[in-house]
Amino acid sequence: GLEKYTVGDLLLTKSLEDRGTWLWCDENVPALEAVRTMTKANVGALLLVRGRWEDAVAGVLTERDYLRKVVAQNKDASTTAVGTIMTDKKLYDVAQTDTPVLEALRRMTEGRHRHMPVVNANRTMAGMLCIGDVTRMVVDAHRAEVLRLRDYLAGASY
Repeated sequence: GLEKYTVGDLLLTKSLEDRGTWLWCDENVPALEAVRTMTKANVGALLLVRGRWEDAVAGVLTERDYLRKVVAQNKDASTTAVGTIMTDKKLYDVAQTDTPVLEALRRMTEGRHRHMPVVNANRTMAGMLCIGDVTRMVVDAHRAEVLRLRDYLAGASY
């Protein structure tokens, strides 16, 4: 079952153009620009970096951050820097590529996060995990198990 799969395995199941990629922007970018980037790419989160260096992660900007900290508070999205509304990296859970998928799912569920940055053993970014990735893997694993059981029962009936 799913017990043997790691987050790294899950990242490999993404389409070739999505493997090892993630969207990021500088923490000083206006919220409106960041949300437009997210909308264009059809993603729900961006990594925020300091000084435009991908390895200097400052935090994560999610749709939820934008709604709660800009829209609900009537802030001007064109002048509000994403760094002021992001979830700081100290408050955000990060998985390693060798983290079991079920462990990542548990942590995402408990933390109520729909996105989780993923790092390699040397702590460099490997990608971004989203709850949809995990859900797809769970559904695929269950579908495979149903087919395996169906084949077993068909063979046992002879």
